[in-house]
Amino acid sequence: MDMPKILARIKARLDELETTESAISKAATGSTDTIRNWRRRVKKGETPGASTLTLQPIADALNVPLDWLLGNGADDLAEYLSDGDDEVKFTRLFRRLGPKGRAAALRQVSALVDQFAQSESEED
Repeated sequence: MDMPKILARIKARLDELETTESAISKAATGSTDTIRNWRRRVKKGETPGASTLTLQPIADALNVPLDWLLGNGADDLAEYLSDGDDEVKFTRLFRRLGPKGRAAALRQVSALVDQFAQSESEED
């Protein structure tokens, strides 16, 4: 895991959102020091205690895909999101919704599938 790159992407996103690392840390993990502690450990040459389990809530709070935050693809978020076919774009968008948003989207899709199935059976 390339923590310096991850921290650079977090910093860039914080600047875009005009927010602070303590606000995002608090929203994501309940602690205002999560990102600061990672940054301090990297500066000391230590390995931060970051994992995808702790990075996912940070990505959700920053409204970015975890894949992008992990350093994959283009550094520019807009460029990253424009890459790929429709399925890739949909998957990236879906991941940006966060856990509650994904659950709500799945409920809506399920309802649409049920409506479609019902209209198909009525036509038979």
